[in-house]
Amino acid sequence: MSSAPLFLQRAVDNQIFVGMCSPARDTTAGYHAWGHSMVVDPMGKVLAEADETEQIIYADIDPQVLHDARSGIPVTVQRRFDVYKNVADGA
Repeated sequence: MSSAPLFLQRAVDNQIFVGMCSPARDTTAGYHAWGHSMVVDPMGKVLAEADETEQIIYADIDPQVLHDARSGIPVTVQRRFDVYKNVADGA
């Protein structure tokens, strides 16, 4: 089983870089983790990915990619507070 599609979708849904951590696979444990920690950009592109073993991964985060993603899919300017409540108001 892979949770990678969920990782990718969270990045795209929120238009942010996402770093997802998963424990290394231990086949002797009661729960077998998938492993494959990863860093994903706002468009769902995997920038770095571990395998199922214990690893440290790194990725360069380019602010221009964030800007381009938010410009290409401008969800923040398409909000309709006349139709639904602004949940950021806290009221």
